[in-house]
Amino acid sequence: MSAAPDLLWLVAALIIGFILGFLPAILLVKNRINAARVAGRHELATDLAILEERLARREEQLQQQYVELQAMGSKL
Repeated sequence: MSAAPDLLWLVAALIIGFILGFLPAILLVKNRINAARVAGRHELATDLAILEERLARREEQLQQQYVELQAMGSKL
């Protein structure tokens, strides 16, 4: 009859051990997810800056070509 209380303590110890082991794992995963999110945002910000610079250069080229076209048109 003493097997039932021993089994109860064993189950309780297993549950507590599982909880205590699971919490750090959750925190570790959460930290990794946040780090990946920050890295992703940084990468997107870098890509955006590169694309904005390319767009600015293309707009300058387009404006320059427009001026040249206007000059050619006025020569005719």
